[in-house]
Amino acid sequence: RDMLEFFPKGQIKLQNYIARQSVISAVSETVPIRDEEISLESKFQRDMVLCDIKKTAFERLKSEAADYLILDLIDERFSLVNFDNSYLTYSNEFKKGFQNSAYSDRIRNKEFQNESVLLEGRSVLPFIQRFCDQITAIYRPDQIILHRALMVNSYRENGAIHDFSANYLRSNEKTNTILNWMYNQIETMIPDLHVINEISGTVADASHKWGLAPMHYEESYYQRVVNRICELVSLTK
Repeated sequence: RDMLEFFPKGQIKLQNYIARQSVISAVSETVPIRDEEISLESKFQRDMVLCDIKKTAFERLKSEAADYLILDLIDERFSLVNFDNSYLTYSNEFKKGFQNSAYSDRIRNKEFQNESVLLEGRSVLPFIQRFCDQITAIYRPDQIILHRALMVNSYRENGAIHDFSANYLRSNEKTNTILNWMYNQIETMIPDLHVINEISGTVADASHKWGLAPMHYEESYYQRVVNRICELVSLTK
């Protein structure tokens, strides 16, 4: 979402934005939770958690179809939780919204945390295939831009580059293994989509407006990605 701030004003319109949702959760069964049970002050955060619960992502994309869909998997950094016979994305917003919920005792063990489980593929591949099928029912492959966003290991602060702490580096390695594997599966399942991979050499920005994190990149990264998008959709850089 942050990259859109780097397009010239008026050049594009953001038709829809869906966040805090895993591929696996998006194609799971709807969870019967009342809207009023989700207590979040932010309308956007509440809307995203409810979208994940009600599994309305594809309905939104279909009802507000755009010229292009930009897709990344950075929210696969979150774990999933079992809820009855479904999965939910265990985002920070989900945890905050559910902390006083009557449903909290029905949330069971986290799944797909360990990359060895994910990379085995037998459990996860059907979810990814279902996701790709749902996406391509709305968008042609040439309308889909897969943005291969990853976690980065260094950040820039006051002009100097520093490495993240060891616990971040371990988490980044695990998350990036999962992300790269899933990106590869999507490229295989939707072979004619566009792919943007500009992450090499990228560092995070300690002064990023959302704070320092391994997926909050320096401005030059967003500019490179925007230029690639412009090339793909024939806009002026």
